[in-house]
Amino acid sequence: MKNNVQHSGIRSCVNCGSNDSQLMFTFTKKWLTEVRKVPQEWFDNNNLDENFSSSIVKCRNCGCGYIKDVMKSRDRLCNWSTEELGEKVSYYQSQFSRKDINHLQYNQSLINNLLELVLRKKKTNSELSLLDYGCSWSTNSAIARVMGFSTVVAYDPLHPENISKITPSNMVVDFKFVPNFDDLKKNAPYDAIICQSADEHFYDLQGELKNINDLLSDDGIAYFSHPIMDLDADIKFLRNEANIKDKKILSRLSATFHVYHLNYVMPKMFKKMLNQAGLKEVGTCLMRQRYLGANSLSSKKIIPFLKSYIKYFLSLMRSNYRKTEFFTEKVNKK
Repeated sequence: MKNNVQHSGIRSCVNCGSNDSQLMFTFTKKWLTEVRKVPQEWFDNNNLDENFSSSIVKCRNCGCGYIKDVMKSRDRLCNWSTEELGEKVSYYQSQFSRKDINHLQYNQSLINNLLELVLRKKKTNSELSLLDYGCSWSTNSAIARVMGFSTVVAYDPLHPENISKITPSNMVVDFKFVPNFDDLKKNAPYDAIICQSADEHFYDLQGELKNINDLLSDDGIAYFSHPIMDLDADIKFLRNEANIKDKKILSRLSATFHVYHLNYVMPKMFKKMLNQAGLKEVGTCLMRQRYLGANSLSSKKIIPFLKSYIKYFLSLMRSNYRKTEFFTEKVNKK
C-alpha cells in the first residue's frame, strides 16, 4: 500500500510508467495569486515560497494527463477538540436535509444498485459489509447502514485520529470513520466498496486500485464514480483563464484543474486500469430514483430521465461512451 498522506515528488506516467511527457500547464504562486486569487495564508499553511510550481503534463506514450511534480499533500488533521467535534457533527448532520434531497436520492439509488448486485452474487444470507474508500464527508456510509449493510467503514487518510467520535456508538446508524489504512484490514474483506470521486486525488493511482481489489471479497462489488476531466478540451481555457469572463467556464476550470487533482484520466483509459487491477465491469447502469417517481416526467426532469435511460441501454450494449460510473467485480474469483 502506497497510502502517502504527505507525499511529494516527481511522478512518471500514472498509466504506463513512461517518463516522456509534454508540459501542458504550470501552476505557479504568481498565477494562483493573480488569477485564482488564492490568499497568502494558503501558501503559508502549505510552506510554499515564491518558487512554488506544480505542472500538468501529458504522456507522449499513452496520452494520459497527470500532475508530474506533486506538491506535498495536505497533512492529516490533528485531533479535534470537543468544540470542533461538535461543529463537525452539526455540519455532517446538516447534509441530511431537504435542500440536499437530489444528492441524497442519488446516493440512495447508488446504494440500492450496489446492494442488489451484491445480493445477486451472495450464496449465503450472511451480514454484509461496505467500505467507503476516500469518503471525505460523504453521506453514503450512513445511507448504506440504513439500507442494510451491517458493517460500514468510511475511510479517509486525511481525517484526524478521533474522527470516529463524529458517529457515537450509541447511535442507530453506527458506522465508523477510519483514518488509517491498517484499520481497514480488520474488517476485510468487504462485500461492497465505494470509491466516489476520489481516484483523481490518488498519488499512486494503480496502487490504490490494487488495494481496493485486495480489500474486496471474492464475490463482492466495487463501485467507482470517476469524473470526466477532459484536459485536451479544456487546456486552451485554462491557459487563457485570466481573460475569461464566463462564470460557468471559470467555475468548471477552478473545480477541475487544481494542485490537488493529480490525475486526468479519461474514462476509456480508466476502465483499462480497472482491468489491470483485477476488476471487470458488471453489466448494469445506475438509474437514479429521483427520475423514476410518480412526478418524474415534469419538464425539469424529462431531459435527465432520458439521458439516464439512454445510458442504461448503452451500458447493456457494452458501448464505450464516456462513462463516469463503474460497477465492478473481481476478474479472477476463487
